[in-house]
Amino acid sequence: MKIRQLVILLLVVAVVVGVLAILTAAEEERERTEGERERQRPSREERIESYLGVLKEKLAPTDEQWKTLEPKLRSMIDARLEVQRMYFARISRIRGLSGRTRFAEAMEEEKETPQGQLYELLKDESAKEDAIKAKLEAVRAAREEERQKDRERSRELRRQINELEAELKKLINIRQEAILVLHGIIP
Repeated sequence: MKIRQLVILLLVVAVVVGVLAILTAAEEERERTEGERERQRPSREERIESYLGVLKEKLAPTDEQWKTLEPKLRSMIDARLEVQRMYFARISRIRGLSGRTRFAEAMEEEKETPQGQLYELLKDESAKEDAIKAKLEAVRAAREEERQKDRERSRELRRQINELEAELKKLINIRQEAILVLHGIIP
């Protein structure tokens, strides 16, 4: 009877050790592939260069035409990427802090901001309601100011995009325009 119990105990230990080994190996593999993905991800400038290469091939411009098109296309792509970045930053703010950053860690880094100050105040269970209201109003005012700046920057980018669209349309033929529309460069 004791041998049977010992065998069962050894089997249970072997299974537990095996599961732990598998979980550890899986975690190490995930961390390794995540690190490789980060190193392999091209920079913004590299992505723009690659995309310009594709556009040059598709548009088939003359060398002379490309000299005038390329800087305008680069500016257009850059402006559109900035609009996208602002949009996703706004969504992140709406949803709150997510991803790898933990909320508490982010608040620690932002101690001097109204959000960080409110967070610190809320740690104190005995904080007065008036103090909380004041900090809450400061957070709302700071967020409104940030939204206002984003709106102004977005209007400026849209104006720049509209100007670039008009300039590009003057430089290209109808086939090239169709290609740029399909690629989302111009509407």
